[in-house]
Amino acid sequence: MDHSQHSNMMAMNHDEMMKMYFYFGVDDVQMLFKSWVVNSPREMALSCLVMFLLTLFHEWLRVWRDNLVTKLICSFHNKYESIQEEGQSDSGEPERPGSRTPLVTRQLAPSYRHGLKSSTHILLSVSYVLQQFISLTLMLVFMTYNLYLCLTVVLAAGLGFYLFAWKRIILSGNMISTTPDCH
Repeated sequence: MDHSQHSNMMAMNHDEMMKMYFYFGVDDVQMLFKSWVVNSPREMALSCLVMFLLTLFHEWLRVWRDNLVTKLICSFHNKYESIQEEGQSDSGEPERPGSRTPLVTRQLAPSYRHGLKSSTHILLSVSYVLQQFISLTLMLVFMTYNLYLCLTVVLAAGLGFYLFAWKRIILSGNMISTTPDCH
């Protein structure tokens, strides 16, 4: 069994190993790529700026996806309401409640194949993959345990929520009733 790597690890200075504790530092901070190593305050400031912008974009993308899904749900809700209004009896009275399939159990597409080919579903799927990639990338940056980078990610996420989340469409409990909240 080859133990040469083990002896090399033992010979390494404690400071040369990846830090497993939170610290402030600008020397020898390994970023996401082998060639991206921070060794000066200027490089750290630039890295923080990149992470700040990436985190803001991540928050914007998350809110944008949420709003798109909500608009999609509202469009199907409104479509369901118009179908329900057409389904009134000859006497003009609405059909018995529960005689139609509730919104939550309705399919969003007529068939599985149609659903997979939906441009909205494709867009949501691609944006979901991008959102997950950015999220995991930000997690790796946070796992450097460098407090400059950690604080940048956390503060940018908070600012992104503040800047973008106020535009979120909030579904109220009344949406499922006859009140047209989604118009």
